Amino acid sequence: MSLGIVVAPPTDGRAAARSVCWSTWSKRWFDALERHPRVTAGSRENPPTVWVLYAEASFDLDWPRYDLSGRNYEVATRPDCEDHAWAQTERAIPAALHQLATITPPARRGDPPALLVVLSGRPMPLVRGGGGGGGGNGSNATTASGGVALVRASLEFELRRQPSHRLRPRRDLPMPPAPTLRPSDLAVLRALPPPPHGAASDGTCGDGYATRYLASFRGRSNHPVRAQLAAAFRRASTSKQQQQQHRQQRQHYRYLVEVVHTSPADERRAQYLDVLNTSFALVPRGHSLWSYRMVEALAAGAVPVLVADRLPLPFDGLAGVRWSDFSLTHAEGKVHTLPARLAAMVATPSGRAQVCAMRRAARRAFDLHFGTIEAQVDTFVEALLGLRAQWPARTRGGGS
Repeated sequence: MSLGIVVAPPTDGRAAARSVCWSTWSKRWFDALERHPRVTAGSRENPPTVWVLYAEASFDLDWPRYDLSGRNYEVATRPDCEDHAWAQTERAIPAALHQLATITPPARRGDPPALLVVLSGRPMPLVRGGGGGGGGNGSNATTASGGVALVRASLEFELRRQPSHRLRPRRDLPMPPAPTLRPSDLAVLRALPPPPHGAASDGTCGDGYATRYLASFRGRSNHPVRAQLAAAFRRASTSKQQQQQHRQQRQHYRYLVEVVHTSPADERRAQYLDVLNTSFALVPRGHSLWSYRMVEALAAGAVPVLVADRLPLPFDGLAGVRWSDFSLTHAEGKVHTLPARLAAMVATPSGRAQVCAMRRAARRAFDLHFGTIEAQVDTFVEALLGLRAQWPARTRGGGS
């Protein structure tokens, strides 16, 4: 199986696609994708089985963009960029489906269809269309003539509730946030020694190395679960049981869980990175279910503790990614139990060994799958090819 890139309408070309609201993330993403060895132009006799629509993905238009030089962050200059890019991409989907239907041979009974993949910050709405490839009515049909199926690759999927954002299992691909750590940030985090094999009796990961905090979080107060989380850890820090554990073990159960009303400024960057010197990095939901801390925690070799109900995990179950190997999930309605859960995990030698293994797996996952645009593109390509291999086979001559 191979992967191709489709520009729709084809007369516009790549320059036109990049003319308006083309973010740094999308530029680097598609540049890396075009260089990938699995990406090919194919031929009419042997076309790619998976296609990616060449369009602005709007992954970082509402956030400081990752700068190519690593010296600074670029900021969005047009407040309407996301809506403009959204409309432009939505108009391109029916044209791309129709274009691919003319060059993709119909899928045989029992075979999965060819896939058209659309990257977007928020999921494109699905409007089931007829067999004519969407026509000119602007609706993005899920299938076109010839059996081309639409795959949405997005940040903001949910497992339940909003129909437009609902993840279709084995048909959509949850995406990770864009890498936002600067090279200087990574240098600071890499100065923290990775957790060695084994776990010492005092709760460290061998060789006397211990993180500054057992669990930490610092972020804005933009969802009630964050305030509840801070309150739960304040109570845990002052409990009699906690004080007794401090006296009995050399490993202090230190927590730093702060909810603030402003974003960390550059002059406090070192303070923010200090928060990542932790065994468990708390990742509560905010306005959105996903968070940049998901990737930042992995970079620090910390175990992300995801407190976001309905959050699908990026690439999970595809391309060798298994979030259960290096992360924990915790229900939003039970944040009051989280301090006790984490303390119990490091209360025994076997528990500490498990935490050390998860922290090693976290840093490995960052390096292999999430830490750079190139690593994300590699994982994205393998995940798409794996998704097509798992795609429900056609059972009759209609859609898929």
